[in-house]
Amino acid sequence: MSKKENGRKGLDTSATTKKSITSTKELDIIGIGASAGGLEALQEFLSHLPPGLDNVAVIIAQHLSPTHKSMLVQLLSRGTKLQVKEATDGASLEANIVYITPPDTEISISKTGRLSLRKPQNAAGPKPSVDIFFESLAEQFKKRVIGIILSGTGSDGAYGVRAIKLW
Repeated sequence: MSKKENGRKGLDTSATTKKSITSTKELDIIGIGASAGGLEALQEFLSHLPPGLDNVAVIIAQHLSPTHKSMLVQLLSRGTKLQVKEATDGASLEANIVYITPPDTEISISKTGRLSLRKPQNAAGPKPSVDIFFESLAEQFKKRVIGIILSGTGSDGAYGVRAIKLW
């Protein structure tokens, strides 16, 4: 099978379908944390990802209003060739999919490598917590994680990035 390099060594962009992964532990994960104002940065980032990200799943935790319906899936789907969908509790991660955290929900990765969604326990602080999200990614996926913080004014995500870096 020929590889289209697309300017990046070893990145096969010839396939646009999801690749069957025997274990979510084999996936590479791009975890993204963004503040409520991070829509433009998310759109820009996703528009530059090639469609054939074999073995890569993208998970986005963006601070959202807990009282408004999110249009993030629809808005981000317009600018990328990857499938974008809302994360669901207990879902297995698949390559070539961008998962969006629903409003008023904490996201983490369970010990089985599945998405874990729950209502926030702490009334204070941003939702979802990027720190909780990144720390669970580091714990479950070790060196197979890239953590990205696109925007924000607070410190949410700083401890989580440190956890990723320590692995």
